[in-house]
Amino acid sequence: MTTSSKTSRARRSTDPAELPPRSTNPAPSSTVARDASIGSYDERVARGVALLDAAVPGWIDMIDLELLSLRSARLCVAAQLDHARGLVYTDAASVWRLVEPDPHNYQDGARRHGLLLSGRDRLDFTWDDAEELDYVRAYAALTDAWRAAIAQRRAAVATRPTEGERGADG
Repeated sequence: MTTSSKTSRARRSTDPAELPPRSTNPAPSSTVARDASIGSYDERVARGVALLDAAVPGWIDMIDLELLSLRSARLCVAAQLDHARGLVYTDAASVWRLVEPDPHNYQDGARRHGLLLSGRDRLDFTWDDAEELDYVRAYAALTDAWRAAIAQRRAAVATRPTEGERGADG
């Protein structure tokens, strides 16, 4: 094998920090671009936080922010919460079932609640480089929105006086 063929087979990084700057071309035709119709990442995450606050007591402490990756089926918010509670996605109390009772049709509800980006699983490998870069960056941005929301919620809880502290002051 020649040096040039080894170089052409080098693995491309998908780390958003190592990717070239985003293209100034019009929005890609991928499903990533269509997600804007259901709100910003912050709006979607706010819906997800409200859903989890109502349905999963203590969820905020079940998420490992260092591992969190919305791009990963094992490290996303739903997977971490289901794993922490000993559930699988078909269980009635699963996060996926909270957004949509049909375990095989959860994607639209998951998109509205900031748990997924695309409206369908992207198992085809026909994307061009621009779509792949947009996809990686979009999931990184969605993960960042969740991290910020969780960190903000944890900080608010940490600064809130406990029942004993309130009673001692008043």
